[in-house]
Amino acid sequence: MLKIRLFLILVALFYLATASAQSVISGTVRYAEEGGGPAAGIGVMMMSVDGKSMLGFQNSDSEGAFSLTYRGNADSLLIRCHALDIKPLERRIAARTQQLQLVVESAPLSIAEARIKEPPMRQRGDTLIYTVAQYLDSTDRAIADVLKKMPGIYVEKSGKVSYNGKEIIRFYIEGMDMLGRNYGVATNNIKASDIASVEVYERHQPIRALESLERPDQAALNLKLKESARGAWTTTLQLGGGYKPWMWNAEAVAMYFTRKVQTMLTYKTNNEGDDVVISELISFEIPLIEGAASLLNLRIPSEPPVDRSRYLMNNVHAVSTNVLTRLRPTIDLSARASYIHDRQTAEGSSLTRYYFLQEQPVDVEELISSQIRTDQAEVSIRLVNNSATHYLDERLNITGRLYDANGTVGSINQNLYRPAFSIENRFSDMIRKNERIYSVNSNTSYTEGSATLKVSPLPFNDLATEFAPNAVQQLYTRRLDSQNNLRWSQNIGYWQMMVRAYFNARIENMESTFLLADSEFYTFPAVDSMTNDVSLRRFDVILAPRFEYNSGERIKISLDLPLDVRFTSYADEDEHRFHFLPRLSLSGDIAGGLRYNLDARLTSGVGGVNSLYMGYLMTNYRSIGRRSGQLLHSSGKTATVGLEYKNPWIGMITLLRGTWSRNEQDLLMGSVIEGILVRQESLPIAHHSDRYGFELSYSQRISVLATTLGIALNRTWQQAQILRQEQLIPSLRGLWQGRLTATTRLSDKAQIFYRGSGSLVTSRMSGGEDISRYTYLQQSLSGQFVLGRGFRLDGSVEHYFNDAVSGSHRHLVFADLSFGWLHKRMEFRLEARNLFNHKTFNYISSNNLIDISTMSPLRGASVVLKVRFSIL
Repeated sequence: MLKIRLFLILVALFYLATASAQSVISGTVRYAEEGGGPAAGIGVMMMSVDGKSMLGFQNSDSEGAFSLTYRGNADSLLIRCHALDIKPLERRIAARTQQLQLVVESAPLSIAEARIKEPPMRQRGDTLIYTVAQYLDSTDRAIADVLKKMPGIYVEKSGKVSYNGKEIIRFYIEGMDMLGRNYGVATNNIKASDIASVEVYERHQPIRALESLERPDQAALNLKLKESARGAWTTTLQLGGGYKPWMWNAEAVAMYFTRKVQTMLTYKTNNEGDDVVISELISFEIPLIEGAASLLNLRIPSEPPVDRSRYLMNNVHAVSTNVLTRLRPTIDLSARASYIHDRQTAEGSSLTRYYFLQEQPVDVEELISSQIRTDQAEVSIRLVNNSATHYLDERLNITGRLYDANGTVGSINQNLYRPAFSIENRFSDMIRKNERIYSVNSNTSYTEGSATLKVSPLPFNDLATEFAPNAVQQLYTRRLDSQNNLRWSQNIGYWQMMVRAYFNARIENMESTFLLADSEFYTFPAVDSMTNDVSLRRFDVILAPRFEYNSGERIKISLDLPLDVRFTSYADEDEHRFHFLPRLSLSGDIAGGLRYNLDARLTSGVGGVNSLYMGYLMTNYRSIGRRSGQLLHSSGKTATVGLEYKNPWIGMITLLRGTWSRNEQDLLMGSVIEGILVRQESLPIAHHSDRYGFELSYSQRISVLATTLGIALNRTWQQAQILRQEQLIPSLRGLWQGRLTATTRLSDKAQIFYRGSGSLVTSRMSGGEDISRYTYLQQSLSGQFVLGRGFRLDGSVEHYFNDAVSGSHRHLVFADLSFGWLHKRMEFRLEARNLFNHKTFNYISSNNLIDISTMSPLRGASVVLKVRFSIL
């Protein structure tokens, strides 16, 4: 005990000595011009009063923030700001810890008869700047086409952007966050020719009140517009039609950007397989809508691992409106509204193979067709005040969805009707007083949904009767979530102490009834074992102290010590549990662009009402099950270590990361396979699963070859326990994944792209041989060529390989060709797709000791003519 006390005393003395032996001069640099935006890359010098000695120097980061440390006995200091494009600024200050707000005036430097070619990639503080002109070709349309060529940036088809393996947290246009997490509509529609540069804020702090106090390890992306793209409406229309089958495509996109107002309007419709819902309107946050109602599902054909446009039979209409206005220099008001009407039809067949510990595998064959209609409307509004001393964020989001699906599996008919509604309010208010932060945060949401699943005839012979051959499963859920916290923090030098107090609540209810029905779907009364009415009330009171040491680029150490007191009430049970969930993070720069990061944490979770029901529930036409009535509890451990290297001079970014995690649960879901039928039940069996692996990525712009090269390699292992046929089966799943991309500019009028990915998947019962092993390879080569006189030729070849597939489908090659002509503001494009007229795609996948072989019909050879023109 004495040793512990001495240790604590020494730590306190060290803390006080560190805090008192130095003064930290921090703050932000902003432009004096209207808007008062952050001034990045400004040299901030700390000088002696006579101006003869420089005592410290730092360039302001992407948010204009800087931090200088003074160790000395002087009473006063000089702070000077300089850069080529500002008027010099000098201020005398007291030599003590303080925060400064420095305002500089622009004074662009003019150099007569000089033309400077900007490099493709350069570093300024924490900001990585890509010059779009160095990557742009005449064949590029949307900014996503250019982002894909930039080292370290990865863009998915949906428009989601990742930097160095991590998803970005903000997507700005001229420093303004109009779209939030729905920014896919921007990446896929903003013209690449309108963008001057792309800025990546590597350690971005979106809240100005926290600048110089907290620098999270998360990236944001900002688009800097050309002057010609500001203050003018840009409207583009497209009309198209084709055959076979008869197809149409139409879209209208209008954009307007200034420093005070931003607007983006879109309308898109087609039946040619272009899924604009995923590529533009989807939010990259986990949706709240539906909740436990999603337990009921229609059995639909599996989607093959090819571009959705090759097989999707759709009829979609999607409209969105996005508006942001800057009311004051620090206050933004934004609103968003969208509506989607989407019909999709699909057909396919599958063979599902279940493996057992001591029995022969069981195969289930299914011939499936489905028709799905989705209608969704969403409205959101957000008000943000983001000043240096006050942060206010108020947002309201309302979403309604109607899902109506019909289908057949062989001779069995199925129908699912699932409406849902959610409303969410997020509120945050933060005040900064010198080095102290006070804040209150609240996130409250209400979700309700229902689902009705009809099956005719019911394949469970022990349930169906001669007079009641059909079944109806009804489900209704409600959930109220509220997460609230208060925060206080104090910064002293390099140290920060923070305390958060949380009060979280979740109240949810689920009611369900399984009914037998006659041939006209008149239902019979349900028995008790086929009904559920379960409720759950959960309350968390959390005290979360946090200690952080942050010396800037060199080292950042943070330790979180949250204590969670959890009260849970369900059925006749009341639980009180304590959870101590510490987290330790360490990061910093080693030297020469090399950066390290480590993270270790404990987590805890609890199930919802979907883990409590004891009456039987039919989740799809051939699966029925129940839970034990006990609440699921889980706990986890995660550790991550990584190295990052960046060299902007040669355009190279690399990453090496290793991870390990363990998840422990006190309930195990088991299944019994009886022919095509699956009976599920959860049992109170404690178990755990382990996951570990590593990833390596390398990306570089090779300017001499006008090529951007990207390589990624990922290796993971997962150990788990599976309960099947009342036997516990230890399983091991291994996965190798690799990706290679290359973009080469042959000339100003020609470029080629290569993209390849592959995976090797193995599954085995622990201690045994592989029971399934397959290799999958996908690669594409495409080219874009400007032929002169406004003519353009695009072509692509795709190759797919799956060694678990036999016959001619083991290798499959697709080819597409497009011919275009640009005349003034009009572009005509003739597209020929699937030139080899492949009709089906076969694929085999594996997970949890289950192999699934699928056969999916494809769109045949087709031709589409599109006319695209700008009217403003």
